[in-house]
Amino acid sequence: ICAYGHFLGSFISAHETWDQHFRCCIYIFVQCACDVCLYLICISFFFFSILSGSYTLSGGISYIQCSVSNFISRRDGGVPSSPENIFMTSGSQRSLMLVLKLLDHNQASLPTGVLTAVPAYSSFKMMLQWLGAAIVPYYLDEEQGWAMEVEELRRALQASKGVCNTVALYVINPGNPTGHVQSRKCIEKVIRFAAEERLFLMADEVYQESVFGEGSEFFSYKKVLSEMGPPLSHTVELASFHSASKGFMGE
Repeated sequence: ICAYGHFLGSFISAHETWDQHFRCCIYIFVQCACDVCLYLICISFFFFSILSGSYTLSGGISYIQCSVSNFISRRDGGVPSSPENIFMTSGSQRSLMLVLKLLDHNQASLPTGVLTAVPAYSSFKMMLQWLGAAIVPYYLDEEQGWAMEVEELRRALQASKGVCNTVALYVINPGNPTGHVQSRKCIEKVIRFAAEERLFLMADEVYQESVFGEGSEFFSYKKVLSEMGPPLSHTVELASFHSASKGFMGE
């Protein structure tokens, strides 16, 4: 509606008589109505022909899952993506919370631990605290542009032994708040580390469309893991997170 409004304003200003204005308004209105009706017909046909019952599938509407899956394949240069592996939620924070709940073993003698970057945004730490899970801090290397070092991950994991049961590694790429973009070589090292320590990988990639640094390039953890091949691609457990609220379109 806003787009049509702007177009209408510029279109009317180019005409001289009210008769022409009126004809223009009628044309725009009819064209807009036709577009909306066509869209609604397509959506209605999909819903009534594919879905049944009062509830949508838990993972999301299958048509949207397929669209997201196609986007991921294009983004990753043709690496296959299955719609069945796409789970839609109302924002990435909800997805993170659901995965953390699955990983949290609150009946165990030791609390569940998650390797978490420092610095990191506060919301994720608040989620861990709310669940009663332990934050296992690993420190990013400021002198290297806030890079992630596997040696630091090993130190943090070793320090957590006896304090908590560390089951997952949370990675933000590109980083928030640092803005650091991990290289492919770095991602491969992190994946191998996760495989060696049998850690569940949580890759928060919601800022993947906000890479502007010269020489920086975004590689998804899914793409790198898939291209590393078996046995890693068959054994490492990975959940990737993305959101429509970030990047140019979201802003």
